[in-house]
Amino acid sequence: MEFYNVAEKYLCKVDYVSPEIKQYEKFKMFMSDIIHNQKRVLIYGDYDPDGVFCILQWRAGLRMFNVSDYEIFKYRKRMHTLDPFAVDQALEQRFDYIIISDAASNDMESIKKLTSFGVRVIIVDHHECKYRYADYPNDCCIINTVMENRENEEVLEGRQEPFVLSGGALVFVLLHKLAEDYRIPCHHLAPFAVSSMYADCVDMSSTLARGLYFMAKDLGEKFIPSEVDAFLSRYTTFNRRFIEFEMTPKLNAAFRMERFNYLNDNFLSKRVPTRGELNIMVEALRELHQYSSEMVGKATDIIYHEVKDNFVIGNLNTVNEHIDVRATKLYNYTGLIANKLAERYKKSAVVYYGMDGKIKGSFRDLYGRNYLNLFQSFSDSQGHPSAFGIRLNALQITDFLHSINLVDRDFAIKDLGNEPLIEGNWGAEPPDDRILNDMAMYNEFAGVKLPLVLLEVYKTQSMSETRTHYGTYVYRWGDRNINSKRRIINGSKMLIRPTLGKGVRLYAL
Repeated sequence: MEFYNVAEKYLCKVDYVSPEIKQYEKFKMFMSDIIHNQKRVLIYGDYDPDGVFCILQWRAGLRMFNVSDYEIFKYRKRMHTLDPFAVDQALEQRFDYIIISDAASNDMESIKKLTSFGVRVIIVDHHECKYRYADYPNDCCIINTVMENRENEEVLEGRQEPFVLSGGALVFVLLHKLAEDYRIPCHHLAPFAVSSMYADCVDMSSTLARGLYFMAKDLGEKFIPSEVDAFLSRYTTFNRRFIEFEMTPKLNAAFRMERFNYLNDNFLSKRVPTRGELNIMVEALRELHQYSSEMVGKATDIIYHEVKDNFVIGNLNTVNEHIDVRATKLYNYTGLIANKLAERYKKSAVVYYGMDGKIKGSFRDLYGRNYLNLFQSFSDSQGHPSAFGIRLNALQITDFLHSINLVDRDFAIKDLGNEPLIEGNWGAEPPDDRILNDMAMYNEFAGVKLPLVLLEVYKTQSMSETRTHYGTYVYRWGDRNINSKRRIINGSKMLIRPTLGKGVRLYAL
């Protein structure tokens, strides 16, 4: 079986080993000043789930080190740059430090403004950066995974794995190292790090990432932080699918609709909320997510789209007659609509929207294939290999669509690499439990650099069909259930993704 040739080393548990970080000693010096001299700190996190998980760790970490004189900057308007109001607050309220997570590596103007007025800056980030460590002021301590890799000869010469982490995972690595130096346990924060990795679609195949994963899993669900545990139900367990399909969509609903009150009151407050307050927040986020899902479903049904050989392309401006895109902030949902179209047509999808002379779009591929480099050759595309954002000016849209047509007609999809491993020829009975468990475990780490493993199964008449009250379908395959968002007709091919849940779950793509 080809799967085991690829997957063997990823099926073994690995221990978390704290990595070497070039800027750690400076970070420790700044943090020691905060801890021992009770300096006044402003905490800032980016406007996305990764930023939230960073903030939650700083809140827990500062409490762990008995630091009490800190504030958390409240969300106010969605952006992916350092909010200028945070800079103003740090200066006007005379904070000694500002800790910025998941943002600002390239915002040298704000950094120099802060340091020139006596505010020390700590930046923990994982985004591309045009600067070197030496370019930053002395009163700025920045730790950025991109610069760590660029300035590490072991990585450059291929003797060490690249340092690839989300912002939240990098915060954990730093707090864990600091806690070790202070002989304080810190492993209980690992679920925040793992949640941020999956929420931000960061590669989980490295030894470091898998070490984080197993550290979080080893805690057991009784010791998962309450801010994560509140999203769990009796049907879910802490793993990839829970993070990607249960917790992250609810958080993203608040960001896309710019409804920040529940996050500000519970996650961006110094006071740790009660379980009852967290339950109220999760229910409110669930309702926001349900409303946005219904709106996305309606938009997907009415959007004008073209179906090509390998792509489906939708123009969100065409729904304005039925849905006010600006008023509903539907322009923040191009990625979700693209995902819906990709599921519907089993093709890669692009959805774009034009507003104020600019085009904003999103790309989604269900199979984790790396289209990003290709799209960067003819557009300003940034994000993850199979899920990224696209920005154009209005004059570029014609050339952009023409380039997609050329790719659709002439480009060999196999040239992308990272094609899923498809194990086929399964009959009326599924593989044995050992194989399914191994595939599900491997898929916890696949999808970015590692190819997903999928089962190829043909729908037969013997597979009984059940419609759930959610409008989805369940097909009985031997002693297993296959879950599908769409109805599958007899004789058609299904690609099934084995996934860890409470046991192994099978999902049709």
